[in-house]
Amino acid sequence: MFGVVIEIPEPFAEVLRATRADAGDPEAHTNPPHVTVIVPVSIDPDEMVAVEGHLAEALRDVGPFRMRLRGSGTFRPVTPVV
Repeated sequence: MFGVVIEIPEPFAEVLRATRADAGDPEAHTNPPHVTVIVPVSIDPDEMVAVEGHLAEALRDVGPFRMRLRGSGTFRPVTPVV
């Protein structure tokens, strides 16, 4: 499986973990709080070098950026994601 996420740093991560736990998320303390950029997909292992090269090229000129977090939510009942 392959996906791209941006992990949420502390102290915000702990707030999100607590929110997820309060919502009944069983993975609240095992799956780090993050923003999913590319959902997990199956990639042939032989294609990983090409995928990594593509990402490196696509992100070559992308520098640090600010992300504003405004609350959290859930995709329930469609998925258990909080």
